[in-house]
Formats: sequence, structure tokens, C-alpha cells
Amino acid sequence: MEYICKICGKKFESNANCIYAQQGSISQSFKKHLKNDHNLTLKDYILKYYFNDEIPKCKCGCGELLTFREKNALWDPLNSFGKYVHCGHVGRNNEQLKSKLKESYKSKYDNIEWARNHYYSQYGKDIIENSAKDFLTNDDLNNMDIQLKYGLDFRTLKGIWSKLNLVNEEQWKERCKFHKFKLSGKHRKTKFPNKEFVCDALLNIAKNNPFKYNIRSLIDFYNENGLTQIETEPQIVLEELEKLYGNEIYDYLEYSRHSKEEKKFLEILKFFMKKLHYYKCGFRLQYGENKRKSYIYDICIDNKYIIEYDGIFYHTEDNKERDLEKENFAIDKGYKFIRVSSEDFTNINIYKQIINFIEND
Repeated sequence: MEYICKICGKKFESNANCIYAQQGSISQSFKKHLKNDHNLTLKDYILKYYFNDEIPKCKCGCGELLTFREKNALWDPLNSFGKYVHCGHVGRNNEQLKSKLKESYKSKYDNIEWARNHYYSQYGKDIIENSAKDFLTNDDLNNMDIQLKYGLDFRTLKGIWSKLNLVNEEQWKERCKFHKFKLSGKHRKTKFPNKEFVCDALLNIAKNNPFKYNIRSLIDFYNENGLTQIETEPQIVLEELEKLYGNEIYDYLEYSRHSKEEKKFLEILKFFMKKLHYYKCGFRLQYGENKRKSYIYDICIDNKYIIEYDGIFYHTEDNKERDLEKENFAIDKGYKFIRVSSEDFTNINIYKQIINFIEND
């Protein structure tokens, strides 16, 4: 936005993307220019070049002189003195006058042609039409971007678009919904260059260090040592790994939902069986429509024996029904099911029984 001095023709550009006379905007710099170069105040300048050096009077007919209002004086000089004196007989305290003014104002703005000419002269035709076009078609600009680009408050633009039928209510809701989804996507945006290469590297790290990392610590290790950085949510990385390698990735990742007791139990069990059998933690069996859901079991040995550790934290009375569903589902799929109580955690005979059961089955 710019303003041209009517005395010397010098241009003044706003420091803010706003038409309002804020601190550091055109009015401040122009006031200094008038004082230093022309020895005038802003009020004297407006009076001389817009009111022929005559202070306007109250339009109610009382004859009182209006008070100069500096705010927005350069952008709307003809209203820089207002129209009415706010005293006891008019203005805010005169309900009859306020009602008249309201009706007059409403009748003007109900006329679309008058409103169009008014808004175009006040803000500019290009600003109003181009901002509406950007809102409807430019997917790269959200509401705040449009506000900054055109220097108008977005709520003002919305009101103008609605009044001039440039954006209807249905279009408004649809675009706001789109931008809301897009903004939420920015927070979980995947900065994931060379996905296949990175996922292959993650799988190899997990293979070489089985059960050492969960998905979050695996990404942290890669970011510390990799050539590229993974800047995205771990769940998105895990989904990408599932797409490429299926459930294989879970053969090597630590299952982060284990309690401390469960983890310790698995460590002891692995100590006894590490040379004899293939095992994996957090074993999954998919079910449901399109197999989008899955039951997760504590440990699976030789892809045949499933062991569930009944700890006191995750296997309360409320979870017994689901535990039974998990057990029956695994048995129906042909797995041998072994359930171990947390009370037998320190009983060495339990580990021996598990080994004997597997060896002699």
C-alpha cells in the first residue's frame, strides 16, 4: 500500500501488510514528513486538501464542529472527522438516530451494486477478486497466507466475498475443511527421501540387532548414523515398512508394550533357548475385514508355539475376556498355546517345562 503527498508528490509505502494506520505504518512516517518538510500537522493537511480549510459540522443539524480522528485519516480522509458529535442529543445515546442510521446503512449494503462499488473503491477490485480466486483454487495458500498476501484481515475478506457472492457458504466450508486437513498434515508431514533405500537400511539395522530397538529408537539410531534424516512420525515409518516387508519387520523390533517383568521373562527364556529355536517377540496374527486388525502375543517359538505372560498390569479382570479371545484365535490357527503366570516368574521349573514341552511335542 502507498500514499502520495499532495504537496510534493513524495510516495510513502506502508511498513506493515495492512491498510490500518498502526505504529510504524504510513501515517507515522507521513506525519514526520509533514512536520519536517511542510511545517503542517496531519489535521491541517487533511483540512486544507480535503475540506477547503473548513472544519465540518455535525450532520444532525446542531451546528457543533466535529473532532478530528487521526486513525485511518489517510485511507479515508472524508470520514476523518466522522459525521456526528457523540454528545447527549445524538450518537450513542440517541436510540432514534441510531435506528435511522442502522436502517440507512443496511439499505445501502443490501444493494449489491452499491456494495460492489463501495468495496472496490475502498480496497481495490484486483485485491478482492484475486483473493477470492486464490482461496477457491490455490491449494498452497491457507487463510493466513491469503491475509498476509493481500494485507486485509481474513474475516473482512470473508464478509466481502459473501456479500458480493464471490464465495458462497458451501464453498467456504469445503475449502476451510481442506485447509484444516492440509494443516494437520503438515504436522505429520513425511520428510522421507528415498523411501525404499531408507526402509531397506532400517530393516538391515533391525536384522543385525534383533530386539534391540523399537521403531522410535531405530529411527533415532538411523538419524545419528545415516546420510539422510527421517523427519516424520514413527508410526508413518512403521506403516511404510509394513507395506514393503509385511510382518517381517516385527521379527526384529522390540515390542515396546512389554512390562519390565515381561521383558525380563523373555530375556531368561531366550537365554535357555537361543541356540535351539527361532523366536520372535510381539508376534502378530491378523484378523478382521481386510486383516486390518491384529492380535499381538508376547512370544512365538518356531512359528508354532505361542507364549503369553500374564503380568499383573496388563491382564486384570477386565482383560480376561479379550485374553481368552486371543488364545482361542491362536489355537484355531493351529498354534500351541502356553500361558505363564507372573507368580512363576522366578520359578526355574517353569522354564524347564516350556523347553520340555517344545522338545517332546
